[in-house]
Amino acid sequence: MKTNIVLVGLYDKMTKSVAKRLADDFDMYLADLVEIVKYNLMNEEEIEKICGVQYLNKQKAKVVGDVASYENSVIHLPYSIFSEGENSDKFKKNGTTIFLKLSLSAFKKLLDKDKTMSSDEKKLALIVFEDRTVLGKKMCDLTVEVDSPDYLTAYKRTRKALDNFLL
Repeated sequence: MKTNIVLVGLYDKMTKSVAKRLADDFDMYLADLVEIVKYNLMNEEEIEKICGVQYLNKQKAKVVGDVASYENSVIHLPYSIFSEGENSDKFKKNGTTIFLKLSLSAFKKLLDKDKTMSSDEKKLALIVFEDRTVLGKKMCDLTVEVDSPDYLTAYKRTRKALDNFLL
């Protein structure tokens, strides 16, 4: 039986916000994969320098596998990790996977407001947006259409879709 909810999206801040609310709603553990990897591999640059990139990648894969096997958790992870190798299969085995599909206009508005991304990162995000959206929809159990940059709207749509999916 699947005991986790796995949220994947192209805008991590929104996905994380929705994940937090769902974890509270369902009284589940919130697992932010990026933060868990950072914690477990405190100094990735040093590990890579000393042990090599292959060792670092194996350690990351181990952490991903561990998180995918959690129970009673809402797991938030970026599309880039979810789509890498066999990661999507690992998460689908123990969780209902949900893709937060942003409309292009909502995605652009979020990028415009984002002060943490460089202009090159924003350009790249727009270039890969359509391809990643198509693949995200194919890889996940459920797709939630989000046409607004508002986090609360994204949460409400996700909650409604999840409730309908689980009926």
